[in-house]
Order: sequence, then C-alpha cells, then structure tokens
Amino acid sequence: MNLTFSRSFSFISKSVLEKRHALVVGAGIAGPAIAYFLHRYGVEPVVVERSPELRSGGQTLDIRDPSAREVVRRMGIENAIRERLTNERGLLLLDRKGRTQVAFSADALGGQGFISDIEILRNELVNVLYERTRNNIEYIFGDHPVSINDQKDQVQVTFASGKSHEFDLVIGADGIGSKT
Repeated sequence: MNLTFSRSFSFISKSVLEKRHALVVGAGIAGPAIAYFLHRYGVEPVVVERSPELRSGGQTLDIRDPSAREVVRRMGIENAIRERLTNERGLLLLDRKGRTQVAFSADALGGQGFISDIEILRNELVNVLYERTRNNIEYIFGDHPVSINDQKDQVQVTFASGKSHEFDLVIGADGIGSKT
C-alpha cells in the first residue's frame, strides 16, 4: 500500500484534525510515528505503552519502500537512523567447504536488492522514534486501556491503573494481538 502525503495530510479528514486530543496505544514503531504527525498537525497525542519501558528486541528491519523513506525524511530522522544501521554489507551463501556460491551485496540494485542499504534493528528504530517525539508528546508507560467506550463526541478510555480520560480519537498501534 502506498500512501501519498500532501501538505494537507489529505487522508485524514478535516473534522479529525479539528479535534484536540488523541490516544495512541503502543510505543513501538507505528505509535510514535503517527503521534509525531498528529502533533505536527495540531492534535495533542498521548502515547500509552503496556510495558514499563520501551521494549527491546526484535529483528532487523529494512527501510526500502518509497513511502517509508518519505515518512523518515519528513520526520527528520534519516541521519539518526543511518547512525544506527546494522552495517550489513551483504549476504553470502557458502558450500560445505566454505566457498562462496552466491553473494548478495547491500548496494545491489541501488540498495533495493536482497539486503537494503538501510537495515536497522527494531529496538534501535523504536529508540530513534522515541527520541524524536518525547519532548513534544506525553508518554505513559506501564498502563493500557481496559475499556474504550465511544460516546457522542468523545471516547471514554479507562486504563488498567484505574484512571479514566476522554479523547477525541483513539488509535490502536499496539501490534499483533491488539485488543484496542
């Protein structure tokens, strides 16, 4: 799926942008990224993460899709990502005697071959996104929604901590197995 971005963020309706408070559930990759753009367009997002801190771990990700690269560029995080690359130079397939049978270079096909020119560990990308957003966006760790009730003009969210807040918009970015 390719998203096209315009200065007006055309895929979000004007009525959504007129709302002021949004809850983003999940502080992985998608949560901080969407919170960044919501904030940029006048919405005040709060990101809530079930874990008590940013989660570490995960596999290597490559950023090769033109839409993903555009998001990285618009967020101003390309240099921060490049500073944390895995520096994979490619992949070799060897025979039993250790002789190279097939080689895939990271710069093959303009960095869009089997190995991308932008390879980063998931937790490194999460840290880049958090660092880019933490000064402008409220993060709540160690909590999560237990009920979400859609009301006429707002959404009432009750958290595991017992706190309850109203938001104009709730976005589930808490990954596979989400109950949001």
